[in-house]
Order: sequence, then C-alpha cells, then structure tokens
Amino acid sequence: VIAARFGRWDEVRAAADAAELRRAPLSKAYVDANPQGTTNAERWTWRVAASPWGRAQWAYALGLASTKDGAEPEYPDNDNDEAYTQRATTNKPTDTKTTESWREISGWEWIEHLRKLTIRKITDDSPDVHVPGLTARNVSSPFDHYSPFCPWKRLIASVMVETLQAAYVVKGEYTPNKALMAKYHLQTAVKMYDKLPYFEPEHHYLPARQCLGEFYLRTGDFAGAYKQFARDLDDDHPQNPWSLRGLERAAARTFGNESACNE
Repeated sequence: VIAARFGRWDEVRAAADAAELRRAPLSKAYVDANPQGTTNAERWTWRVAASPWGRAQWAYALGLASTKDGAEPEYPDNDNDEAYTQRATTNKPTDTKTTESWREISGWEWIEHLRKLTIRKITDDSPDVHVPGLTARNVSSPFDHYSPFCPWKRLIASVMVETLQAAYVVKGEYTPNKALMAKYHLQTAVKMYDKLPYFEPEHHYLPARQCLGEFYLRTGDFAGAYKQFARDLDDDHPQNPWSLRGLERAAARTFGNESACNE
C-alpha cells in the first residue's frame, strides 16, 4: 500500500510475485465452504493473506496496479445508455477462466472482491489488527483485542472501494461519461472519509478530498478543485504540500495566477 501511494507499481508487482511464490494451498475447509466456487481474485488473496483485512489490502493495491497497464476499462465511452447496456451485457468481465496468477486477474475482479470483503467479511469489531504497544499495552483486559484502527476498518475499506472504482473507471481517459461516474465514486469516498475520526497516523494513507481535487483539475473544473484543496488545508491538513500544490495549480487556472491561493 505504501508503494501504491507513491506510484511505485514495479514494487507492488514484485511484492505480489513474491507472495505468489509463497502462497498456501487451498484447504479442504475453504473448498467445502465454497461449494459453488469462488473468483480468481478471492482464491488468490485467500492463499497469500490470513485475514479479511489483509486480503482487502491486496485487492486494493493490485486493483490500482491494474489501472496502470493501459487496458481498456469496461465502462461506457459515450452518453448513449442503450449502447452501454448492450456493451455491458456482452463485454462484462467474467470469471470463466481459472488462473493461478495475479497478472491474469482483471481490475474489475479486484474491485468486486474488495467490495464483497467490505460487505461480508470486514466488521468494525474485528480483532484482525493488533498493534504491539498500542493494543491495550499487550495486557489482558476487556479491550485487549482492539487496535486504534479496528472500529473503523469497514469505513476505511469502503473508501478504498470507491477510490479504486474511480481509478478503474477512467484509467487516464476522462471522457464525459467516465468522468461523471468517477466523480460520483470520489464524492462518495470523500463523504466516507470525512466520517473517520482524527487520529495520528491517519486511518487511511490517501486523503479522499485530495483525490477529488486532482480529479477536478484533470477534468477542467478548476473552481471545484480550488474549493476542495482549500477545504482540505483549512479543515484537515494544514500546510500539506500535496494540497498546497493543488491549490496553486487551481488558482493559476481560476484566477490567472498562483498568488490568489494566499488570499
């Protein structure tokens, strides 16, 4: 996830290759619990991660990496609803091909896997995350299984779902229909992110409002970008260099000069 934060996709892929080499076989208990079969993404993360939260992080990181491979996303590229409906029914990704390699799993499969994990497996009181020294100081108490992140994991995972889906929608191509859908996902991510309480370090590594501001810059809504970056600096991340630079870029296009961001 740290490598994904800074766009080091080769490191993400190398980590996935290493995990794939060490993966565990599917247990009989897993096969018995899934008589109808599972998706490639579900099988892959189950074999490399021991908890739903760990599987969610893999799905998120590899889903983001899949948006950098240049493949065409399975979303409409025009405003013709009828054309989209026809395309969706004929081109929607499926899991008919079984694969053992993460490199053959589509971005859409990672999104659906992450969404299912968020809804079905990740609970707010899950004891999966333990932080030595922070989790009740390693003593026995009614709170010994809680970490500072536990009560908010489902909300964090929801932010991950929405930001991943926005990235997959556009893949660098901001056509009107794709931009509209990406905007919806990012606005939803911002609403969820705003519900997270103050904590250091932050619960999620990537502030959703910064993503929305960057999206507005790339789609030409410079006033909208200015508003998002300004609010992020005022309310959440004072003096944050990412938001400061975003505000400067938005000011230059909105007011004609970057100095307006200081007014």
